[in-house]
Amino acid sequence: QTIGPVKTAAGYVVGTPGYMSPEQRHGSDDIDTSTDVYSLGVVLCELLTGTTPYRKSRAAFQEGAADVAPPLPHDTMPLTALLPPDAEAISAVGRARGIDARGLRRLLRGELSWIACKAVDPDRERRYRGVADLRDDVERLSRNEPIAAAPPSWWYRASKHIRKHRAAFSAGLVAALSVVIGSVATGYFALSEARQRVLAERTSGDLRSIVEYHASLLTRLNPASMGHTMQQALFHSVDNDASRASSLDLAIDFPSARTIDAANAIVRQHLILPASTELVANFPDRPEARAILRQTLGEMYFSMGDARQAVVEFASAYEDYRTSFGADDLRSLETRVALASALIADDQFSMAEQELSTAMNSLERTGHSDHPITVTCLIGQSRLATTLGQYERGYLLGDSALSLARAIGSPPLVIADALIACSAAQRSSGCFARADEISSECVELTRALEEPAPLALGRALRERSLVLQSNGEFESAIKILPESLKLLQASLGQYHPESVLTLAALAESKYSLGDHAVGERDLRTAIAVLEHDKRESSRDMAELFAQLGAALRRQKRYSEAIECYERARQIVANLLGQNHPAYAGLLNDIGRAYLHAVRSLSHAEQVEAAVSAEPLLREAAAISAAALPAKHINIAIHNDALMWALTILQRYEEAEQALLCAWPSVAHLPPQRIRFMPTILDRAITLYEEWNLSEVGRGHEQQAIRWCAVLEEWQDASIRWQSAVRVSTTNEKK
Repeated sequence: QTIGPVKTAAGYVVGTPGYMSPEQRHGSDDIDTSTDVYSLGVVLCELLTGTTPYRKSRAAFQEGAADVAPPLPHDTMPLTALLPPDAEAISAVGRARGIDARGLRRLLRGELSWIACKAVDPDRERRYRGVADLRDDVERLSRNEPIAAAPPSWWYRASKHIRKHRAAFSAGLVAALSVVIGSVATGYFALSEARQRVLAERTSGDLRSIVEYHASLLTRLNPASMGHTMQQALFHSVDNDASRASSLDLAIDFPSARTIDAANAIVRQHLILPASTELVANFPDRPEARAILRQTLGEMYFSMGDARQAVVEFASAYEDYRTSFGADDLRSLETRVALASALIADDQFSMAEQELSTAMNSLERTGHSDHPITVTCLIGQSRLATTLGQYERGYLLGDSALSLARAIGSPPLVIADALIACSAAQRSSGCFARADEISSECVELTRALEEPAPLALGRALRERSLVLQSNGEFESAIKILPESLKLLQASLGQYHPESVLTLAALAESKYSLGDHAVGERDLRTAIAVLEHDKRESSRDMAELFAQLGAALRRQKRYSEAIECYERARQIVANLLGQNHPAYAGLLNDIGRAYLHAVRSLSHAEQVEAAVSAEPLLREAAAISAAALPAKHINIAIHNDALMWALTILQRYEEAEQALLCAWPSVAHLPPQRIRFMPTILDRAITLYEEWNLSEVGRGHEQQAIRWCAVLEEWQDASIRWQSAVRVSTTNEKK
């Protein structure tokens, strides 16, 4: 058939690849109206984001029609995935649409994003059946009605129903919320300011007892319990109204984690913020009273994951305690240690170090070296040292806290906190065997408690999974991470930082085991949560971007991976400095991505990439050698990458030195780390084989043969280990 000057043949496709549906790009004969829906969806994506989901050139498409771009994620991943990673570029996209960057992100996470993603779904069975259905969904959105493209969640349909029938539903919603906070709020606000002052005067000015009573009421506010109660109350309220139940479509289980987040918002907005605002006005000359309430408010903010506001409350409480009782009073010291914990969570490390050091000096000077506050202070110092890359010091402090806690009979939950601190320090220092023992002990301790402690168990399981991941045991980690995530979300809510980081740990296991799409989706979800909480420059965000870079690198999306690594590197440099082991790790990741991107290309292109990667890898190796314990696994990883780059550049003597630096850190590894061993041994063999071709008769061939023998020995050891594991597993099943 002739179309203008172009003659088509079987398998030849005419069209613009970026706007063609997958079935059209593959030259399918079965084309229907869903192809038009796809093209309209691409146009909508382009209008919203400035780009299309499919960005391949026509020439590249004609060369290999089967090589299609990855599908645009839908439901749980918004159109923000199409935005450029650079903040300035995102702002430019927003300005072109008359909106700022934050508003653009909010728009692309909303219902319009769902409509666009449904229209460009690679599976045409899941697209709109026709253009009319697409138009109808857009009209439903304009009328504030539930759209067909939305995930079938109760929360979404309920919110749309409430928004449309706000007046009719408000009475029922108020009644349901009254069940949750009625008794607590009534107890807290029952005594007006005037009545409190009268009562204080009648009881000889004993205002302290009133303040302590109100502090206890605040302490009893449990957002997790409130969330579960809210869930039951809303179900009960709706079930009593058949028409309302039908309109809200309550066929699926409502996730309790979301009601906990809602309860957190209610407590914050209607109880904590008013209490914090009115403290100074109500108690202008009572610093002791203010201190008690501010300390309670700080504890509540901290438990809800708002470390920044917790710092404000703890700092004010400490000043009031210091004014009333002095800096060495135990109440002042307890609040100072709590302030340090909040500062660590808020990435204010130098201030946290100063607070902990001053508190410890006061405890020792006043003869309280064996006080429970000292245990808490030691745990805080251990966590801070580990965060700053001082792993040996972190373990020694954690071990001191553990010994003291056991000696003075501290509660099991305090001992569990000390065990987690010790395990984290050992894990970070590369002592995986010891970390394995400590984390296992912590899980056993928290599981054996007479009174269940889901939050403590969730934290113990998370630390245990991190130890397993660090040791390359992703199959074992992925078995316990879902339980940890469920416990943490049920205790803290799904948007709490601990829940978000546990979701990211689960994503790491998923993409490490080959489930790249789900792992990437979960990581982008975690990043979106931190962005919403304005934590774009936090240590947690750096960790998430590093993990997302690893997930993208495994998918061979190297340029995107490098962008993520660079974002993480900038954050780490600002927070922890350029001599921190985490900074070295990111330099290594960037250098490796450069080298991986050109593995199958020409030698000239490999040399060009190696020229860019070599200084990064050399700096990473130098930092790790100075900052990490001898024989740490990262020393081997960084020198292995450096050896790779130097071999490409034919600087063989330097490459041999990198190999000699790497080998002591891997020679002692157990067989389960065999995944890494063949890589470094293959590169050693390649080094000497290429060196022998360059300088014949210098003994390099014998070195290559020797490393081949080492590789065979490790492979034999791996086979024996895997056989032993299979036998052990079979015996356990029997």
